[in-house]
Amino acid sequence: MIYAKNYARVAVGAFFFSAASAFAAVETATYGNFEVTYYGNGDVFNSSYYVKSDSTNEKYSGAKDWTEEMKSSVARSMNYWNSVVTTNATEKVKVAFIWEDLGAGTLGGATDVWYFDSASGITLSGAEAALRGNGTSYSGYFGLSGSEKSAFVLLSKDANFYFGESEKEIKSEQYDFQSVLTHEIGHIMGFNTLCTSTGWSNKWQFNSTSGKTEIFTGVTTFDTLIVAENTSGTFDEVLTQTVSSVFPNIKEYETGDNYAPGKEYFLKTGEGENGDLELSTLKIYNPDEYSAGSSMAHVEYADGDGNGKDEPLMSYAIANGKIRRELNADELDLMRAMGWSVAIPEPSAFSLLAGTLTLVFVAVRRRRK
Repeated sequence: MIYAKNYARVAVGAFFFSAASAFAAVETATYGNFEVTYYGNGDVFNSSYYVKSDSTNEKYSGAKDWTEEMKSSVARSMNYWNSVVTTNATEKVKVAFIWEDLGAGTLGGATDVWYFDSASGITLSGAEAALRGNGTSYSGYFGLSGSEKSAFVLLSKDANFYFGESEKEIKSEQYDFQSVLTHEIGHIMGFNTLCTSTGWSNKWQFNSTSGKTEIFTGVTTFDTLIVAENTSGTFDEVLTQTVSSVFPNIKEYETGDNYAPGKEYFLKTGEGENGDLELSTLKIYNPDEYSAGSSMAHVEYADGDGNGKDEPLMSYAIANGKIRRELNADELDLMRAMGWSVAIPEPSAFSLLAGTLTLVFVAVRRRRK
């Protein structure tokens, strides 16, 4: 396999949108569970809760207009995810799409709005909160407002994207837009982590209506599936649960295994008989050198090469000139383990050939004050 010389970085992180942000002048379209806002040339997105990592300018302005071909590619990606997840929720996953100058080698980025679930102690993505609200306006999810966006996606205005449908027509130097976007939405749907270079150190403050306060460690649903092999060759869960002394009905997560770059971390899909863990064939991507947003946010096969299996959509690499637009069977198992109701047969994924381009996910997080 020949790897591309230039690496394309895609951001995934967390920040809050301001409920006061206005979207009146931009185009919005609904695709099943998703409400998409298209920011075109001259349209400005502004959030008081997010600062661009490369400047003090908090505004993103659309760099080019959206063509019908581009929007058709978005529609196919959104409709694919509609076919994967079944839900009774009436709320939408509200996603803003913006073309931006992201610099050389950067294809795009996706970031979540995080919400603390007071029932489980887990930090949910905006998509998880919206689609698991069961039509009750996000009831039960601390701090979530129906007027806010669920996620935010930046896309490189300079990337050589292919927007069509045919795997026979994409050129070797192009990157399949639908594949990249479907991958990004995968992060929004839960393939994400709050692990940093020092482990799980993000803290959320929860205040009850009675005036009680406690600080909780932020962990995602995906994080709770992580297990590590111990010296005896068996597997232990990396995050352990305790019961909050302040809020007895809320689970509190603690690190049971210190995070280390380069260490092998696997993923469980459930618990079998006698408490034995059911392990996925996929493990977490965790290179020797920690890469913010890339490490612990992607999957790869436990044996390293997949032995001819379908390359995961949520792996850290995607091929230029090729198309990979679906979750494989192993990733669907992880979706179920994350609590999603999945109603789709095993996908017929596209094969991954030469010319791999690494997608590094750069985390940008800012908590609400």
